[in-house]
Order: sequence, then C-alpha cells, then structure tokens
Amino acid sequence: SSQTQMAAPSANEFKIKDLKSFHDEGAKKQDEMEKTLLTCAREHDVLCKRLYDKRANIIGQPDGTNGITAFWLNAMQKDETLNDILAESDEEILSYLKDVRAATCTDAEGYRVTFTFAPNPFFKNKTLERVDKCSILPLEGRKITFTASTATEIEWTQRPEGW
Repeated sequence: SSQTQMAAPSANEFKIKDLKSFHDEGAKKQDEMEKTLLTCAREHDVLCKRLYDKRANIIGQPDGTNGITAFWLNAMQKDETLNDILAESDEEILSYLKDVRAATCTDAEGYRVTFTFAPNPFFKNKTLERVDKCSILPLEGRKITFTASTATEIEWTQRPEGW
C-alpha cells in the first residue's frame, strides 16, 4: 500500500499567511478608526449646535426680522463652486433662506443638510432637507462613495420663472 505524502508548506506560504493576517488586522483597525471618527463627528455636531443657534440669531430670525438680509444668498454667490451652478431663479428663492445646517447622520454614515426658509411665495415647506448616505466618511485622499440620497419633497405654491 502506497501512502500519499503531503508536501510541507514552503517558507513563502508561511510568509504569505503572515502577510494576510497583518492585512486583516490592518483592515480591522481601519474599521475601528472609521467608527471612532463617526462618533467624534456626531459629538462635534452636538457641541456645535449652540454655535449654529447663535449664528442663526445673528443672521436672522425665521420670521425674517432683525437679521442680515439675504445672508445665505450672498454667501453662496461668493463661493466659486456654488455661484457657478446658481441660476437667477435659484437666487430669488435663496433670498428667503434663513439657516443652513449640516450634520452627520445618526442612523448611518452620511450627511444631512437642512435649509430653513422664511415664509415665501414659492413653497409651503419651512425646511428642506437632503440626506446623502455614503459607504465611508471622507478621509484625506479618499473619495466618498454615495450609496443613497433623499430630499424633502417641495410643496410648491408658485414656481419661479425659469424652473
């Protein structure tokens, strides 16, 4: 009776097994870091809420009194990226914008941007919200992969010309 002999693993096979183990440990540490960063981002949102409330009070009250007229419109017009995509019809609506807040989503990785408007002739909504979920938070040199986006449905009363 002949016995089949199994070859002993080579030194390279042991090295590759060790490398895979190091890679797996590194991936686990990466996941832990991303969870920690997400927790920190959420804590930051809570800490900054008071500052955002103060900012909103300086810029203007939700009823449009005692503030800086068209602050957010002017800020967006001064931003090169945003100004390039703004149309005149957007500007008419944005003149009613009273507050903008961005926060990390609490139920998943992603961002929530909330726009608060003064009463206006265009839509009934007081707030409009956009939520972008992503597979990873952006770290320096990494691209965000968006997995889902949702937005508030606008309850139009009158659409501006050009829409």
